[in-house]
Formats: sequence, C-alpha cells, structure tokens
Amino acid sequence: MDLRSDDAQVRQLFDEMTASQPEAPPDRHSRIRRRARRHRLAQAAGTLAVMAAAAAVAAGVGVSASRIPPASGQRPCPAGRCRGRITGTAASRSACSTAP
Repeated sequence: MDLRSDDAQVRQLFDEMTASQPEAPPDRHSRIRRRARRHRLAQAAGTLAVMAAAAAVAAGVGVSASRIPPASGQRPCPAGRCRGRITGTAASRSACSTAP
C-alpha cells in the first residue's frame, strides 16, 4: 500500500500529464505585461476621446442655448403705407391695408 499523501499523488499526476507539453516561451510574461499596458492605454485613449466629444457637445449646446434677443415691436409695412403710425395693432394693420 502506498502511503504517499494525496497532495504528492496529485502533483505526480500533473507532472505526468504535462510532461509532453512544450516549455513556455522565455519572454511570455513580458509580452503579457506589454499587451496589458497597450490595452490600458487604449482604454484611456478611448475614455479621453469620449470625454472630449461630450465636452464638445456640451459646449455646442451651451452656445446654441445662449439668450436670443427679443424681436422688435415694429413690423414692416409694404410700400411705406404706414409711415408715422404705430404698427403691430389691429387698427394699424387695417389702416395700413386700406390706405391709398
């Protein structure tokens, strides 16, 4: 009867199972770190681009939502028929349209 511990048996089993596998490349860990760094930089660049686009949209909305000056109270009359009259009222519009 074999008196080895279960841990030793499991280690021997894994050693036998992985004996035919090739060795890991010598620079494997450095390549993994380099790829992770590129991924983090790409995420940071994407985040920065999204933030810049959001700032541009916010600035555009802020500029377009600026105060609009009120319209003047005077309305143009055709051919100068309303000279000297206050325009914009119903009486002046009817006078403007009936004046010779």
